[in-house]
Formats: sequence, C-alpha cells, structure tokens
Amino acid sequence: MSGTVGREVGAGDWSERGIGVALARELAGGGTNLVLTARRRERLEKLARELAAAHKIRTEVFAADSRSRNAPQQIFTFTLAKAG
Repeated sequence: MSGTVGREVGAGDWSERGIGVALARELAGGGTNLVLTARRRERLEKLARELAAAHKIRTEVFAADSRSRNAPQQIFTFTLAKAG
C-alpha cells in the first residue's frame, strides 16, 4: 500500500462473513485502506475486489489462521511491509 502516508490502514481477521465483513465494509466506506486476513484466501480476494471497486481504496489480502500463535506477528509484519 505504498503512497498511503496520512491515510488509515485497517487490518483484522475478517473471517469472510458476518461481523468481520460488516466492519470491513464500514471502514472501506470511510476511505480506510484494508489488509484483509482470514483462513480462506479465495473469499478474501473476492471481498477485496468488491471493496476496492466500490470505495476506491487499496486492499491487500493475507491468508492466516488467527488461532495460530504466530499469526498476529505475521499479519503485523505484512501490514507494515505493505504500508511502507
């Protein structure tokens, strides 16, 4: 997500449906660039395309299982690299 200085970036485990998707849509509607994470990459990519097109934001996808001990650090590292 280069070029996002001064813009917000939201990252979270969106879990492909339910409250996670609702939150992603709300953030995207406010212009927040997003790093979408969940276990199923295919669903995330579909959501990422939808949100980027509808709200003119940048989206990144990182498939991760939030139950994994290393997931939070991996997601954080990925998000920092993309925001760079």
